[in-house]
Amino acid sequence: MKKLFLSFLSLLMIASTGIAQTRSIEHPQFKSTNTGAIEISKIELKDSETVLYIDGFERPNSWIALSSKTYLKGKSGKIYKFLRSEGFEMDKQVIMPASGTVSFKLHMKPLDKKETSFDFIEGESSNEFRILGIKTFKIKSTAPIHCKIKGEVIDRPESNRLILLKKGEDARVSGKYITIRNGKFEYELDCNNLEAYELIFYEENRNGAWRPITFFAEPGSVQLKLYPMDRFRENVISGKPKSINNTNNELRKASFKISEDRALNQEWESYTKLQDSLFNGKVETQERDRLKKENLLYTDAAKALIKKIEAAKNENKVPDSLVSLLNKLQVSGGLLTPAAIELGKQRMEMFNQLRKWQTQYIRQHVSIVSYSLLIDKTSQALQQLNAEMPECIDIFNSIYAKRYPNHPYTEQMRIKIKSFTSIKVGGRYINFNAPDFNGKLVNLSEQIQGKVALIDLWASWCGPCRRKAQSMIPVYEAYKDKGFTILGVAREENLADGVNAAKKDKYPWLSLIELKDKGKIWEKYGVGNGGGGTFLVDKNGIILAIDPNDKEVTAILEKLLN
Repeated sequence: MKKLFLSFLSLLMIASTGIAQTRSIEHPQFKSTNTGAIEISKIELKDSETVLYIDGFERPNSWIALSSKTYLKGKSGKIYKFLRSEGFEMDKQVIMPASGTVSFKLHMKPLDKKETSFDFIEGESSNEFRILGIKTFKIKSTAPIHCKIKGEVIDRPESNRLILLKKGEDARVSGKYITIRNGKFEYELDCNNLEAYELIFYEENRNGAWRPITFFAEPGSVQLKLYPMDRFRENVISGKPKSINNTNNELRKASFKISEDRALNQEWESYTKLQDSLFNGKVETQERDRLKKENLLYTDAAKALIKKIEAAKNENKVPDSLVSLLNKLQVSGGLLTPAAIELGKQRMEMFNQLRKWQTQYIRQHVSIVSYSLLIDKTSQALQQLNAEMPECIDIFNSIYAKRYPNHPYTEQMRIKIKSFTSIKVGGRYINFNAPDFNGKLVNLSEQIQGKVALIDLWASWCGPCRRKAQSMIPVYEAYKDKGFTILGVAREENLADGVNAAKKDKYPWLSLIELKDKGKIWEKYGVGNGGGGTFLVDKNGIILAIDPNDKEVTAILEKLLN
């Protein structure tokens, strides 16, 4: 009987080894991608094949295409070829439905079990999809804060995904996508600090006008109900926080709350409701709508010019002379009617009162929520070079730097203050390190030491930046042997975009890369919300001009180098 039982057990073990094994990875992590058009939502690793679950995104009635020559390249270097597709026709332009998204599967050759990561490669050209460093296992997070984001999207059938960012990051170079399915979304956010984050609707960002939804990452969960942009006041953000591990002293310090029964998202909700009750601008908006409806916003001269510009737009030919005339009319005060001018004064007074109220709130209610408001206020003051900057610096030095010495916001504030004091004509450039296109780390000061230099911050997606850089090529060629140099830095989400743009534009100088704002270079130079900027410095590192054109650079070089 014992022998019979052992024989049966042996047969069972042999049979079990023959059963196909499947391992699934939801939302696999990856290193980089050159596209936002496709996203791998799930991987199934089988003995017989590897199945990729893919979501495709594009404007309704536009198309996406995927080549049947697509392959996977394992970390070992081994190639795994395409087998078949399911729910998507390869090698053809697939028209997107009204939802702007399609879901399908790609069946590929099975990955060897030893592969820990692989690349998804459609082809080698810059317009073919590539997703690199896709993990074949789920990395367990050791971050002290785990925040579950759960939300519902209402009356937005066109919305198929969100972009998640730390507040202050730029969606053009950072962010993670969250797919919306049947009007709902979920995301597991692991992070090291209590900080403000933003959600941006993908289609709003793509269309160039968006309204970020702010929330705070804190232990526990955040629930959101999100409405169309024009109904943003109906948005609901609520949190169910968990207590923070008392053994984590730094995190415990960072979790300071206004009161024991109010967590960060609850505090944020109370703050936004209070601000909206005091400064909602509804009266001013209603008055502007009335003036617009009754055609009383613009003067007769402005109406005539606007009518000509609109007619020219229909033919895609807007003369610069018309735009110039409209600008001159605005400068002279002849653009708006007296009623519209008075309304503008009222709105400006409301904004001035709002700024004063915010400053008082930040001083009196010391918390991470208020610290994020201080970051916002400082960023605005820095961009506009207004009189609030000294007060922001005082609040930081006297209150927040002492309360939160190790919080990331403290380092951000120091960078902004350094930019304010240094990045101006007569100030000194800020040194940085950044890799070149081959990955070699380059030090700015070593490259420009003893030379008059133009530091050119640009991006492949910034047309004006690239046109300005191209205009500097003749200047560079004329003065490069006389003690002048240019050093360019591309702000990109992936390396290929910067490399391809520099190659296309034929920059003859050294080009570096700033991937996903890793080095905070744009923030250090006070252009965090822009594509870039140019800074001309002398041999001693003193800034001579900010954003000069080619003629202005030439005039300065004529004086210094001839």
